[in-house]
Amino acid sequence: MSDSLISQDLCDSLCFQISHERFNAGFYMYVSGILQNKGFDNLSQHFINQIEEENGHAKLIYDFLVDMNAPISIKVVNEVQLSINTIMDIANAYLEREQETTKDLEAIKQLAVENNNGVAEEFLRQMIDMQRAELQEANTFTDNAELCKDWSDVKKWSDTIHIED
Repeated sequence: MSDSLISQDLCDSLCFQISHERFNAGFYMYVSGILQNKGFDNLSQHFINQIEEENGHAKLIYDFLVDMNAPISIKVVNEVQLSINTIMDIANAYLEREQETTKDLEAIKQLAVENNNGVAEEFLRQMIDMQRAELQEANTFTDNAELCKDWSDVKKWSDTIHIED
């Protein structure tokens, strides 16, 4: 087998990021279930779409590692635990997840820069660009959630939006 085209520390960071993306998918599944059980099908669908995006990100990282002939290590994904009493609990947790993911990707990109690995750096720039759109979605969700005083307001909001399947 030929040598990996990325350093071991960069490989380890990307393998951890796969698990981070998989955790995000589980987090969004958890949130979607809560919303669907409350009858907020449109908002629930938003998070179903997020599950697909996060799994897609994990697959992109996996594909990159394979392209770089790097050894794949799948880390344990932690259990999702979240206390949700209001829509703002969801909004704040959603925004926090996306901010943390962005921070992690930026740190891995910096590692690629330090490793003088332009291919990895460019790949991570593309991942961060996708992440920018997710931050915007989380911010918009939070802005809308702030307008809701209680779950009845959330129902009105949920009933007025259209989320693509």
